[in-house]
Amino acid sequence: MKVSDLSEEADIQIVRDGTFATLGFLNSRLASSLAPLGHRKFLSALKANANISAVLTTEELLPDVPAHVALVLCGDPMNAFFSLHCRLSQAGFYGAPFESVID
Repeated sequence: MKVSDLSEEADIQIVRDGTFATLGFLNSRLASSLAPLGHRKFLSALKANANISAVLTTEELLPDVPAHVALVLCGDPMNAFFSLHCRLSQAGFYGAPFESVID
């Protein structure tokens, strides 16, 4: 999914477009993850993880995000992350629901 596909979300602004395949945190082992970056102390985790392709972050941290990472500006990255997760889940982003079966 392209980051620019999120442009209709309230309270976010696309700064640098890119793609992501899933949502995760900065320690995600899943490729092409979109993650929240809400504090400077987590910049080293972002820079050390090649699986992060996009971040939700604040204006203060924008200049410190590597150029290859897509940028989404928001006031509260963690809140935006969970709101986005809920919206994408309802839209079927993670796949179709199914009945669980216990053998």
